[in-house]
Amino acid sequence: MEIRFATLILLVSLLLPLAGCEQPVPSLGFNVGDLFPATTDHYWRYNNDGRTDVSYWIAEGETTYEGEALTTFRLWVGSEQATIDDFGDDQNEWAVLVYFRRTAQGWYLAGWSANPDGASASIGSEYFAEGVPFALASVAIGQEFTSTAGGADWTTTFVDEENGPFEFNGQSYTDVWHIKLESSVGNFPFEGDYWLKAGPGIISYDVVGYRPTTNEPWNHIHNDVIANIFGID
Repeated sequence: MEIRFATLILLVSLLLPLAGCEQPVPSLGFNVGDLFPATTDHYWRYNNDGRTDVSYWIAEGETTYEGEALTTFRLWVGSEQATIDDFGDDQNEWAVLVYFRRTAQGWYLAGWSANPDGASASIGSEYFAEGVPFALASVAIGQEFTSTAGGADWTTTFVDEENGPFEFNGQSYTDVWHIKLESSVGNFPFEGDYWLKAGPGIISYDVVGYRPTTNEPWNHIHNDVIANIFGID
């Protein structure tokens, strides 16, 4: 009896210091959200398999759309020279703004807005009030998340953490997360496949709205601060 009582006293003495403090909740799975390229005032440059076209994703920080502050990227898609020329004038040839929403669960695709005077005007604008899961905070390989947005059902699949190596443009990547966004309609411009890597962020993507005739993904070339792009501020 004395041994049991002593054991009880020991357990109580161990638990009492923990009773008054909040304990951390263990995180399950991998935080793909940490790979999201959210650095403000940066750009990410890609080319397609033919290497004649480039795309630039330029971080604009937060902008307000439909009354909500959303992390925003402005995209240029075209030839290298056309992009350089546009940075030298009024920058009116950009293609589309892409919006993301950050939550405690990670990053959600919140929509896009095409340049009404640009070559991608037909893409139009779309706002997802709830958002489509993109880079979430705690996932496992093969895990799927379903959502409804834009009048369609969506499935986001964290396909795999692929070892690769992914080799292009003089670069080699391993430990890359493959994310697939699919809608029941199948023709939303930014549904498709994305590959994310710690550091550069999105290293490759293949989406409906910007799929080269070669059917190859857009591959990362370089990213840097906007102040260094073409030597302008």
